[in-house]
Amino acid sequence: MSRVLRHIRSFGEHALKVGRRKHFRSVCLMSANGFSDVPAIMHGLVSTKDTLQGGCIAEFEALFSRVMGGGYAVSFGSGRVALAAILDALEIGPDDEVMMPGYTCVVVPNPVLYRGARPVYADIDKRTLNLDPKDVKRKITSKTRAIIVQHTFGMPCNFDAIAQLARPLGIRLIEDCTHALGAKYVGQPVGTLGDAAYFSMEQSKLISTGMGGVAFTRNEELAPRLAEFQRQRCVWPEPAEVRLTLSYLLYLALLRGPRSIVLGDLVAHYLYRLRLMKCPEYTDAELQCRCPPSFLKRLPNAYARVAISQLRHLARNLARRNAVAQVYNRRLPECGFEPPAVPEGCEPVYLRYPLWVDDKSALVDYLAEREIGIGVWFDSTIHPRVVRFVDAHYKEGSCPNAESAVRHIVNLPSHPRMNSKDAMRVAAALATYREEHLPWHQDTLWLNVMRVAAVLATYREERLPRQQVLSR
Repeated sequence: MSRVLRHIRSFGEHALKVGRRKHFRSVCLMSANGFSDVPAIMHGLVSTKDTLQGGCIAEFEALFSRVMGGGYAVSFGSGRVALAAILDALEIGPDDEVMMPGYTCVVVPNPVLYRGARPVYADIDKRTLNLDPKDVKRKITSKTRAIIVQHTFGMPCNFDAIAQLARPLGIRLIEDCTHALGAKYVGQPVGTLGDAAYFSMEQSKLISTGMGGVAFTRNEELAPRLAEFQRQRCVWPEPAEVRLTLSYLLYLALLRGPRSIVLGDLVAHYLYRLRLMKCPEYTDAELQCRCPPSFLKRLPNAYARVAISQLRHLARNLARRNAVAQVYNRRLPECGFEPPAVPEGCEPVYLRYPLWVDDKSALVDYLAEREIGIGVWFDSTIHPRVVRFVDAHYKEGSCPNAESAVRHIVNLPSHPRMNSKDAMRVAAALATYREEHLPWHQDTLWLNVMRVAAVLATYREERLPRQQVLSR
């Protein structure tokens, strides 16, 4: 009885803390999981017969291939394992060099290091945050075996410029599409441009199964190698681990919405304490660029069932992200901010909406006071910040544009649970911030024009029917 009373008292104390804590009405990181995924998630939680193996895996791989317009999709336990499979299929080995942007996550260079190869970091274009072809050209050597072409935040990279440098030299091209499922480059889906591509289904990505990944190729020689790697080298995760992640997905789908943050935080606190839920995260080994135990895992059937649900709603997901981005594109220039550059012929998908600002920390704090949470991804050239450059073989100063982006790029929320009204609220807060932080010598007339334009734009957007706003 006393134990129950202690739990009740602890729950009440934490409820008071949660109630007093500042909660964001608009947040940047929000999973794509929603009510439509609940049946698939619940099936995995309730059923014990097909948690690991079952028909959903092959069905998901076939559906993914159709979404890509044809090709071969092979599922894995994460995007980083999918990359490891591609490196194996391309026979990347010791002393080989694999080039990648110096504006990425530690899980990208890690599989390269696990094979004894050396990651080489090329700088980025400050306008697109993707690989700068000029720096790629400077850093290609006789040891360069592959280039990882990252489509950062869902913005397609200038693939043709990279391909013109790589293909005459026999350098293989691997597309990092972890941010970019559904994006197009000159009419072609990203992921179909290079020798192979890998995608992620981690909770923060465009489709979410908690953890999961896909290797995709249209190359007849690479496809069977990827399938063999999956069958022979990868193991199934523990069923208990799968169910803990599914519990986390259920929480994301039901309680991690913009309008249920307080309740969601409270429930999550106790689910974690009771060990009924697990959020996938980096291992200590990965943060130190070492291979963790049981790294090579397969995608279990329970995750594949959720992935099928996510793929079936991908078009709606991307349409909502695009609608939010279009509100930002219209409103931000009125506030003195420059929207992301979209290269001609490219169709981005806006996993995040990146914005270059003068004072990153000041803007984050300012918006937090107004219950708006924005992202700071990436917080290091090799994200996250705790990764030591020496472990990742990154030399400070080698990618100045990327290092500048780390200090100046923030991410505005663009997830599918946002609507136009939410986006207008974020834009209005940015307009107010800009007005309050204009240099003293700025013309007062310009400040007043900006203020009037912002008010008129807000009025116009709010008067439009919601369906008309989303369809624009």
